[in-house]
Amino acid sequence: MNTTESISGLELKILDVKNKQQLEDYFYLLERQKEEQASGFEISEDYYNYSVLYEHIILAYVNDVPVGYTSGSKENKTFYVSMTYVVPEYRKNGIGRKLKERQEELAKRLGAESIETTVSKDNEASLRLQESSGFKLFPDSLRVSYKAVKKL
Repeated sequence: MNTTESISGLELKILDVKNKQQLEDYFYLLERQKEEQASGFEISEDYYNYSVLYEHIILAYVNDVPVGYTSGSKENKTFYVSMTYVVPEYRKNGIGRKLKERQEELAKRLGAESIETTVSKDNEASLRLQESSGFKLFPDSLRVSYKAVKKL
């Protein structure tokens, strides 16, 4: 499913990955994320293979340039979000929120009854987005991250 809309004066297109070029755009964004979070952030070859085979990947484009993605998979009645990323120069334009909305639509289409993700306690922007999107936050036992859960 493809959608195009104007948001914060930007022409935003959100789509499910369906072809090789879109998959290459996804890999490009993974590499951007890896470079940005170089301190300890590792994306292994196994993750690339796993995400391509088992995950639903949604991309965001502005003027046909890939600027963000979200990925996840459904297990039983829960949709688990693996990662969400928006390149720094496009943050604070509502793109992360639009990706989250699309993710929830996908989870419902797949028959999920809830959606879950894990957010670092230091990622304040993501924590705010989760809460404002109706997610309940539960601290992990070590208090280094939160499990964000929303019933659909």
